[in-house]
Amino acid sequence: MTDWNPGTPSPGPVGGPSPRSMGWVFKTLFGLAIAGTIVGTVLLAGVFYYFSKGLPSLIRVEDYRPPVVTQIIAKDGDKDVVIGEFYKERRFLTPYAQIPDLVIKAFISAEDDQFFSHQGVNLASILRAAVANFRAGQVVQGGSTITQQVAKSLLLTP
Repeated sequence: MTDWNPGTPSPGPVGGPSPRSMGWVFKTLFGLAIAGTIVGTVLLAGVFYYFSKGLPSLIRVEDYRPPVVTQIIAKDGDKDVVIGEFYKERRFLTPYAQIPDLVIKAFISAEDDQFFSHQGVNLASILRAAVANFRAGQVVQGGSTITQQVAKSLLLTP
């Protein structure tokens, strides 16, 4: 007579399930993992395509052509005289080599005094500006760097 109690499960076969009978479980799980990876990749590609189709094309800084002044020039003897200008914004391009060093330093100190010490994003400035704006209840400070401003100008300005 055994000590088996009707409330306990039966002991089952001796030694547990055989490796051959468990093989289908591992094959099924492996197949599901592969199928899930493929479906996930296709879904991710679809989401990327959906959201990226309306983005502006990337341009390089060298390709940037801001709107500049169109001047109408007339000859008055040996000299040129500007008789008219057309513009939306009165901009004149100046080559970097012609900008005085003091003007460059003044611009950097006014816009991004830590320009040479970060990699393009200054998290401390962003946090400082966020706290100041939260306290004021409106935008009173900006935390963007020169790099972020250039990226915004190149990528988000039509």
